[in-house]
Amino acid sequence: MIKRLFGLLVLLAILCTSGFGHADGKPQNQDGKENLQQSSTPPAGSLPAPQLNTYFRTFKTDHLGQIFMSGALNIGAFNKVNIEITQWPRVPVNMTVLCNMGKITGQTLAQTVGQFPLGTAVEIHTFDVVGPEFSVVLTGGPPDTDVPLQAWVFLSNGNPQLRGTPPTGSMPAPQLNTYFRTFKTDHLGQILMSGILNIEAFSKVDFEIIQWPQAPVNMTVLCNMGKITGQTLAQNVGHFPLGTAAQIHTFDVLGPEFVVVLTGGPPDTEVPLQAWVFLH
Repeated sequence: MIKRLFGLLVLLAILCTSGFGHADGKPQNQDGKENLQQSSTPPAGSLPAPQLNTYFRTFKTDHLGQIFMSGALNIGAFNKVNIEITQWPRVPVNMTVLCNMGKITGQTLAQTVGQFPLGTAVEIHTFDVVGPEFSVVLTGGPPDTDVPLQAWVFLSNGNPQLRGTPPTGSMPAPQLNTYFRTFKTDHLGQILMSGILNIEAFSKVDFEIIQWPQAPVNMTVLCNMGKITGQTLAQNVGHFPLGTAAQIHTFDVLGPEFVVVLTGGPPDTEVPLQAWVFLH
């Protein structure tokens, strides 16, 4: 009995030091290879929600004529930075907008990835993320001067495939919006067709529209993107005449919101439309 018990203990010791146990405190398979976690595939939910930062207020230049508008933004989890800025209401200043990326907090080493004059024209500027932090600084202004600004910085994963295949559940389902009905122009001859669509979770906007059944109207289709609700700063990313030819128009997502407006028509007139907007 004692010999049999001793034999069982020896067998148990052999099993514990074989491929079925743990050697050197690390999990192993039967071939003795370590079961390491796969670091290339991010866990579910690892893609952050898009982030919109707004700056609709009056700033004051410092004694060197500078405005540190955005502060240092942590952009390491994103792959696109989109910025739009305008100086409004207009004041007589001439300043330069500097967009810097790199290590900005603590010990600093950064590069200017974009620069342009501050003005009243609206244009979205887009940068690939090539560093951990981003900041917007305005220079060249008069010292101690109030400067009204309207601006936003939108951080997004505009093309998540650049970071590998996203985990299941981390991306929103594609969204189709349809507009197959008769609209009526307002007293200015406009149709606010789509309403304001929140597109910040997507990377592409596809849009198709025709005027059918045909009516004797001449209108222009405007596609606007940016910050449209509340304090507004947006850019016209596409415009074309309304007609009966079918063509799909595709836009990269450069801002948080999108809207389709038709202009130039006769007031208070019914216009049959067939259209869709696909977000994905």
